[in-house]
Amino acid sequence: MIFYRYLVFKPVSSILNFLRSLTNKLQIRADIPLDPQHLFPALSGQYNSQLLPPVQTLSIGIFSAYILSDLYDMGICRQLDVISTNLLKHAVKTFRDTIWKPRCILNAEKEKRLGISLADKRFCALSSSATPRLNADQNSSNYYQTLLERWKSNWVMGHRK
Repeated sequence: MIFYRYLVFKPVSSILNFLRSLTNKLQIRADIPLDPQHLFPALSGQYNSQLLPPVQTLSIGIFSAYILSDLYDMGICRQLDVISTNLLKHAVKTFRDTIWKPRCILNAEKEKRLGISLADKRFCALSSSATPRLNADQNSSNYYQTLLERWKSNWVMGHRK
C-alpha cells in the first residue's frame, strides 16, 4: 500500500510535468489536468486487483490502450508515437530513479548492517531457529556449512525486524 501511495504522488507529478513540456515542445495544444491524481484516472472508481493503475503500467513498461484513450481525451491526437514512446521511457526512468534505486540502497544497507555477504546470499536454506555464527577459516572443509549457518541466522534475524 505504501508503494502505491508513493507511486501516485512523486512519479505521477514528474510524468505530468514531462507531458506538459513535451506537448509544449511539439506545439500541441492539450487539455492536460492540473492535478497529478487526475492525469490518468483508473478505469473504475475503486482500485481493481485485476487492473493495475495506469501510471503503474507505464512504470513497468506497458502502454495500455486506455492511456492512449486518455491522451485523445486531452486533445493529443497527433504525434502520438513520439509522445507515447517518450512518456513510456520517462515513466520507466522515473520509477527506477524514485522507487527502485532507493529500495535497492535500503536493502544493501540492511544487508550490510546484518553482516550478509555475497557468499551468504548464494545459497538459500530456510531455518525455523536462528543458529549462532561459527568461526572457521576459509580453508577448512566446513567453510560452506559455516556460511550456510551464518546466512540462516541473518535471514531469521532480518525477518524479525
